[in-house]
Amino acid sequence: MGLRFLVTVAVITCGVASVGYGASPAQTPPTERPEFNKIPEIPPPPVFWKTYPTGDQALDYYPDTALDQEVPGSATLECRWDEKGRITNCDILKEAPDGYGFGDATRRLLMVYGTVDLEKTAKLPPEKRTIKIRYHWTLEGDGIVDGMIIIKPTLADAQPYYPAALMTGDTAGIVSLWCKWKSEGGKDEVTGCDVVREFPKNKGFGEATRKLFEAKTRIYSTGIDTDKREGGFPVFFLWYLPETGEFD
Repeated sequence: MGLRFLVTVAVITCGVASVGYGASPAQTPPTERPEFNKIPEIPPPPVFWKTYPTGDQALDYYPDTALDQEVPGSATLECRWDEKGRITNCDILKEAPDGYGFGDATRRLLMVYGTVDLEKTAKLPPEKRTIKIRYHWTLEGDGIVDGMIIIKPTLADAQPYYPAALMTGDTAGIVSLWCKWKSEGGKDEVTGCDVVREFPKNKGFGEATRKLFEAKTRIYSTGIDTDKREGGFPVFFLWYLPETGEFD
């Protein structure tokens, strides 16, 4: 029994020595490797809201042009608060789509209706009282999918793509698609659409819908990073001949 015990210990000892740093000069001890010496970042303490704008309150601040065109949007801001918890100012980090004023609308909305709960939020010096906020603006339905604002074409946009069967008054049509998007390096685009179903078949509605959505869909990332992301979204489109003056 004693001999077996000694042999076993010898095997274990050799195993440990064979992977030690003295036996393998090419390896770097943990204390000299950057990943062991890097001090991890401490995340900021959570910020709790005492009051936050409601949907009805936000509607009063919805940018006029976007409201008229029923365009959804998003804005990312970094805001500060004072010793009473009131939002005092915000820097607009990103807004999408550009040109509609979603960033400024979000800033004004939060400064009026947003207050921080000082009893639940850690006490911080003024220079550290910041919070990053991503605010989505939508009307009916959800125009934001997987962090992407998707503005789909309407029947008014579709007129150059009308199938011959629709123009001759033969029939209306219904089509469903699955469209793919890609966001990389600040560039957002629809990369293609596949026809899932069309009715009636062989009347050109599927192909017309695919061309329409590949050409006219507008897509914007709500994030501030530029990493590559990909995804998809469903489409359900009804083709019909509009009444005279419907799009005037």
